[in-house]
Amino acid sequence: MTASGPTREIVATFDSVVADAVVAEGVSHLFGLMGAGTIGLSHHLAEAGIEIHAARHEAGAVGAADGFARVTGEVGVCAVTWGPAVTNTATALTTAPSVHCRS
Repeated sequence: MTASGPTREIVATFDSVVADAVVAEGVSHLFGLMGAGTIGLSHHLAEAGIEIHAARHEAGAVGAADGFARVTGEVGVCAVTWGPAVTNTATALTTAPSVHCRS
């Protein structure tokens, strides 16, 4: 306790740590399907000025992030909530590199 009152310890949350890392990498856009598991993250990212693009399906978010990266040369970032969303993202991630391969 200080003379002005009780001291408060500032604790970083997982969402704020991830948001800080994303900002540090120079990310300007994030693609995703926001849900209960990503509300805090999206709040921190929006406060940092990162533009958030909502998708209707996780695979669409991955495709958008992939296309954004290919067109702009910037990092393409995708965020989804837990559960089946992760599976839908994993499926899209495995096919993204092969979609643009030349035979």
